[in-house]
Amino acid sequence: MGYSLENPLDYSGDDGKPLVALFAAEADHDAAISDEPTVSVRRDAVAQIRKAAEPPCSVGPSTAYLAVTYLDRFLTKRVTQVKKPWFSVFLSLTCLSLASKMLDHGFSVDEFQATQPFQFMPGTIERMQLLVLESLGWRLRSITPFAFLDCFLSSFPSTDPRQVQDLKDRASKTLFQAQTEEMLLGFKPSVIAASALYSAAFDLLPAQFTDFESVVSSSFSLDPEKIRVCREIMRKVNTNRCDLAAAKKVVSGSDTPLAAIEPGGEGDTIRGSGSDGRDDKKQILPTI
Repeated sequence: MGYSLENPLDYSGDDGKPLVALFAAEADHDAAISDEPTVSVRRDAVAQIRKAAEPPCSVGPSTAYLAVTYLDRFLTKRVTQVKKPWFSVFLSLTCLSLASKMLDHGFSVDEFQATQPFQFMPGTIERMQLLVLESLGWRLRSITPFAFLDCFLSSFPSTDPRQVQDLKDRASKTLFQAQTEEMLLGFKPSVIAASALYSAAFDLLPAQFTDFESVVSSSFSLDPEKIRVCREIMRKVNTNRCDLAAAKKVVSGSDTPLAAIEPGGEGDTIRGSGSDGRDDKKQILPTI
């Protein structure tokens, strides 16, 4: 059965069951990441995934988004104490490869590694994939905010399909941009989706914003205060992104020679369910 961000459950009925299933699935939403070491790993890994959206990898936005979703779910299940710079690269590579398989999109591990100062053996990558899959409970059909967009848009007070599509496009753009912010991890996908749509409606169709907000919040029992806070976080993220885009033009990176990496020293561990504490010198991670 196929998977997409907008239809993660691959359900085509119109009897309301998809919506019930979506809200039921997001009830298991993981808590936010709070400890600084894990936040640091996330930031570095997200940067690597975003980098993969550029040539030569050029992964699509849906693949990148799903990869970050897997990353976040993994980090909420595992306590990471890996202090080596290669770990975020390794984790981003693993999540990208899993996301590309789930969406049936092409992703070249070789092209990704060609842009990195580290190389990983195929067997090592497979072992890390198994670790991530185990942490995800072997559930790859992640519920993302995109799954709620059409549902909420059905309440928009307009019969003009162009207006509805414009709102969806603007909200989707906001979701892709805002995913880098770890503070959003504390919100359920439905709240994030509503926040992105409210922001889009406020900007594009302000005359209809109040009615749209009222209908969606009441119809789907969404917390207005959580949406308000989420919208404010998104606004700050997008503002900072514009500032960073201007600065990026004057910043140039340097190529780093490829180097095979060896297992690190003490203190580089990942703990969680299924950790066996083995030290295999053929693996990139000394303890998984």
